[in-house]
Amino acid sequence: MSVLNPIRVMRTVAAAGLLAAAMLAVAALALPRGASAQAPPAPTLSAVLHADGVQMNWTFSGTAPRGWKHTGFVTTGWIDAASPWFSKDLPPTTRSYKDRLTEAQRAPGTKITVGVTPIFDRISDNARRYGRQATAVVVVPALPAAMLALPPPSLSTEAHADGVLLRWTYNVTAPAGWALSGFYTAGKIDASVSPAAPAVGLWSSPNLPATARSYKDPLTKTKMIHRMPGHKIKFEVTPLFRRLSDNAVQVGRSSAFVVFVAPALPSPNNFRISFREGPTSLFWDPPQQLTWSHPHLAWNSSTGFDKVSGYVLYRYGREVERFGPTVTSYHFVAPRCDHSFQMRAAYGLFVSHIVSPAEGRKNC
Repeated sequence: MSVLNPIRVMRTVAAAGLLAAAMLAVAALALPRGASAQAPPAPTLSAVLHADGVQMNWTFSGTAPRGWKHTGFVTTGWIDAASPWFSKDLPPTTRSYKDRLTEAQRAPGTKITVGVTPIFDRISDNARRYGRQATAVVVVPALPAAMLALPPPSLSTEAHADGVLLRWTYNVTAPAGWALSGFYTAGKIDASVSPAAPAVGLWSSPNLPATARSYKDPLTKTKMIHRMPGHKIKFEVTPLFRRLSDNAVQVGRSSAFVVFVAPALPSPNNFRISFREGPTSLFWDPPQQLTWSHPHLAWNSSTGFDKVSGYVLYRYGREVERFGPTVTSYHFVAPRCDHSFQMRAAYGLFVSHIVSPAEGRKNC
């Protein structure tokens, strides 16, 4: 099971006892004794388990002690006596943060404590201290055996110019005391499917309603290399169930990962190049040709699974220009040298194979 979804909320509790041990590094930097009387109250914090972590939301109305300024927040989390983990420093206007969880931290029954602490810097020398912390607790509910026996959804994928359309079928009856409450999808790219492209960690969709049977993933986590022909992305869909007694939400069995393969799309047709040499200079004796040229590139319009959205031009393997869908030629002045041009067509998010002109390299 790859990720969690919204589970249950437990309201803010005061920091004490275990908190002091788990937050030893922060507690050691508390506001100095002389400022304690002016120290603002702790934030008010709530937390909810989401598909991709613990969503923390808080309010904070305190003001900095005299001679100090409020410069941000830091969040933390811990499980039992394990070492706590911390977020990066967050801006002072921040009032929410999603804390990511590992697979081990998402086991049913796990009790997770999260906290948020305001940060103060002394105006005179920027010395840093931490204010009072607020904490909240979330618990991962366990699924009944009958739910674990339910079959997973069946998933398929389809390429579109603006993303990958995911479709699934799911016809089950929830166990007594539970109801189907929705779905979420997830994608990832790893060496098992795309060894030549950079890996991309798991990403997930927003929570989808129980009636949803499709979702178009916009591929915002991917780069062009992941959307080139033949490159692969793994997708899955996971059902969510709501416990009727307390509205706690837990994930069911995810579908098997389905491997999406980026389609092979038509490349620019009849990509060609011609050159006009620079004129002869009469200022040299004997006269010599000036060291510049006029490369002229041209190609025919492409058509594919969706209309072409543009063209990408490369020189010596590096992208140098992008053109709109109606452009079919390019003329410019370049230094006299070897030129190596290549081009590919874009169809929304997806692109064609790269092609070279009939005379991709020429001394000019």
